[in-house]
Amino acid sequence: MTKSRKTNAKDNLRWQLGERVKELKALHRTALTLNRPGRSVARTMRILVMNIPRAWQYPEITVVKISWAGETYASPDYKKTRWNQTADIKVAPGQAGVIEICYLEARPRAFRGPFLKEEVLLLNSLAVMIKTYLQNRIYQEHQATAKYFLERQIKKRTLDLTQANRELRLELALGRRRERQIKIYQGQLKSLAQKLATAEDRERREIATDLHDHIGQGLAMINLKLQTLQGNSVFSGQERDIEEIKNLTRQAVKYTRNLTFELSPLVVYELDFGAALQWLADHFGQKYELQVEIHNAGRPSSLSEDMRIMLFKSVRELLTNAVKHGKASRAGILVKWLPQGLEITVKDNGAGFVSPECGSQTALKGFGLFNIKERAEQYKGRLEVDSRPGKGCSVTINLATATGIKA
Repeated sequence: MTKSRKTNAKDNLRWQLGERVKELKALHRTALTLNRPGRSVARTMRILVMNIPRAWQYPEITVVKISWAGETYASPDYKKTRWNQTADIKVAPGQAGVIEICYLEARPRAFRGPFLKEEVLLLNSLAVMIKTYLQNRIYQEHQATAKYFLERQIKKRTLDLTQANRELRLELALGRRRERQIKIYQGQLKSLAQKLATAEDRERREIATDLHDHIGQGLAMINLKLQTLQGNSVFSGQERDIEEIKNLTRQAVKYTRNLTFELSPLVVYELDFGAALQWLADHFGQKYELQVEIHNAGRPSSLSEDMRIMLFKSVRELLTNAVKHGKASRAGILVKWLPQGLEITVKDNGAGFVSPECGSQTALKGFGLFNIKERAEQYKGRLEVDSRPGKGCSVTINLATATGIKA
């Protein structure tokens, strides 16, 4: 190969790498913009239309327009030309938009009109990210509305309960009937709280699925393309820059996975209970260097999805307490399957504390155990705490006669 050809090949590779870096930066800027809390949709869209043109091959003549929910956000000098590409933003039936990129002047033909193949893929990725952002905003609005009405109902029920208690003190002759009425109100309050928690879990699961299916997979594809590009650039002297970009991409993939786990651990839906616990033990070992051993006793039974999620969250919270408050280095999980239920004990070698009274809500809240106790009671279970300063902590979730367990 002549020196001129080598120079041209290097220039072409350098140009391709520069274009890929611009596209990666565009995805990164878009992700930061979409994840900025407290910013309105209109403000977010106006920022996007200012930043997106920089990712295209000819940014100086690139304009963009985003249409959504009857509103249009466009570059200051936007005008529709015949050199354009579009991608649909389909959020839900009856809720759709479009993102459009235009060149204001003619440019050499490429993969699709004057646009590169990578620019077509980039536009589709941006459309998916914007779609996910808009879905999240809609979910948040629905959740806020549901929470508002639930809180109003809870407040109303609480007022009714207060009034019932006042009448109970005044009307001793009607004590039994008033007591039954109070129990009904309490059951309704717990039912409303459980429905709210179920709705939040569902929304978190959907958001986590979107993060995994779209952003996570998109970043993985970028990493694969960078590996291919790195193999092609062995003689170009760009290996270090490409490796840095690969490291940034891997960090973004890791962040996305951690965020997905914090929102909703998908493994609890995809694996059986024993496998999900083992995954949780491995996760705490990798992230916090907490050695977790799991032991099983008895014949395993089938758990309902609600109970599996409740137990997984409870064990995760107990392990988190062991690391965060107890500074533990080892923990053990004993799953004892009973004829009509099960019993789970989480024991650690941490700092320990003075065991609170299990009937004392204030003490349990102080040690982060009140939520676990409430979850267990929904399945007719109970919480047992055994701890002393310097002797570690042992917490048992006893579901000896629980509902949601099948042999």
